[in-house]
Amino acid sequence: MPPSRRPSTLWIVLFATTCLPAAAQTNCSTSAIAAASAKVTDIQHRLASTKLEDMENDVSPSLQQDTTLLKSNLATAVQAIVACQSTDAQPSALQSALAQALNANAPEPPNALFPWGSNLRITVDQTTAPQVLRVQVTYAIECGDDTMVLLFAPEHGHWTERLLWQSPAYKDDSGAFGDFFLTTILPGKTPDDLRLVVAHGKPWCTSRFSGFGIDVLTLKDDSTSPELIWHTDSGYSRSDFTPTLKSSGDTFELRVHADEMSFDIENSFERTVIYRYRVSDTNDVTRIQPIATNGRGFVEEWLSMPWSEAKDQTVPANAEKVRPIHQLYESSYTKSTNSYIAWTSGPVQSCSAPRRFQVAFTAQLNKSVPGRPGVEKDEPVPYFFQIKQIANGYELESASESPDPTCTSPDLMAKPAIKPASTH
Repeated sequence: MPPSRRPSTLWIVLFATTCLPAAAQTNCSTSAIAAASAKVTDIQHRLASTKLEDMENDVSPSLQQDTTLLKSNLATAVQAIVACQSTDAQPSALQSALAQALNANAPEPPNALFPWGSNLRITVDQTTAPQVLRVQVTYAIECGDDTMVLLFAPEHGHWTERLLWQSPAYKDDSGAFGDFFLTTILPGKTPDDLRLVVAHGKPWCTSRFSGFGIDVLTLKDDSTSPELIWHTDSGYSRSDFTPTLKSSGDTFELRVHADEMSFDIENSFERTVIYRYRVSDTNDVTRIQPIATNGRGFVEEWLSMPWSEAKDQTVPANAEKVRPIHQLYESSYTKSTNSYIAWTSGPVQSCSAPRRFQVAFTAQLNKSVPGRPGVEKDEPVPYFFQIKQIANGYELESASESPDPTCTSPDLMAKPAIKPASTH
């Protein structure tokens, strides 16, 4: 399915000169709009003719080059079109202008397969504190999509570009900013002091498991290329759960799903992971509670997060005592290709002290022995984590190979037994 036919240069010029307010013409160039829009269409036609294998993750050098050209000309076209728009225009009108000029936001047929670079989707919204216009442009790739975001600030009655953030050239699909693409703005003391938070998935063709990244960006005075002040990567489950990103003041929060840390596949379920961070005036980024929605999820996340973060979720006096268990998990899958440690979740019990719980896990060494089929398994080693519920989540108190005798309740997270189907 090739992209829509190229809009005529004459139509673009008429659109720019007759449909846009005169007050917005300061930096408005109809020739720039026509040239950039035409280049986008040319590259889309070239990409549509590129032969791609179904479900192919790799991106060839020629496809990388054309994709870079597509992004560059999309950005140039958006910049030219927005420069012709008054700061009084409504976001819906701006979105319509961009969509018309770039043949974007066309209805999607059910189950349609789109050529690389086609199916442009453009969204526009505006914040008020500070006043910023946010434009997101998405195009199709194999097994997903890629997205860029541009920010514009008002200046002398027209919009001036302040930031462009997009994926660098990528050798496989996972380098794209796709699967999901969410942004939020943390206001600073001045309009130029804002921080843009971008959370994006990493497309992949063959698994429901993939990774995501979070970027925290600030504006530069002399460039639309932002300064990346902080970045993190992690894994998540590309299930039916829709990731969410929100912010308030100096804090932002991303919620995604991950699999429970159990090798019992038949009884394994997903868990919600909360990535909540505070950004200081000096651009220090700190993870804060909550990090999970229940005690077991808290321990799973405590084990899998970097020690620098896990330490902050631990009673300070006991941090060094529990660090060896955290280090054991860190080394579970990295020391040898012939062995790994499988972690399996156990019961969650309440303790006699209020708001205190015990979460059990076992760690089992699995070894591949040359000349023997399968793997050999050592005896599982139990670990018991004592946690306490605090205002916004949980805090790790202690952990050892012995259970706490004051934590003896029935399993609070026992899964209900599946009843056999009736034979009547």
